Amino acid sequence: MITITIRDKASRVNFLKLKVKNDDFINALFGLSEVECLSKVNGLELVGKTRQQEPFSIRVPCRTFGDKQEYEQDLIDACPDGWEINSHISSQNSIENNEDDMVTLNTYIYRYV
Repeated sequence: MITITIRDKASRVNFLKLKVKNDDFINALFGLSEVECLSKVNGLELVGKTRQQEPFSIRVPCRTFGDKQEYEQDLIDACPDGWEINSHISSQNSIENNEDDMVTLNTYIYRYV
């Protein structure tokens, strides 16, 4: 099975995914204009829009690292109206320890305009 993903350049959204059997893909390459495939459409409302992305940081009280879900909820709660936030804390610089029993959470916010 061959998977083909179509991405909108402006929004960077993968809005169409096609799955084609190997034999049908070869037939399409050699000129057969119609072949069967499975398709999934996603995010069509974002096609043609531009994705804006900005860094975003907040300071919160220090917790044990096992409380990662609480940090992620802090990010979600602090997200400005009209924006979406990447609340996943996964990179090395996602959490910065401060000397005052606070931590800085670093991520990014984004929206489509």
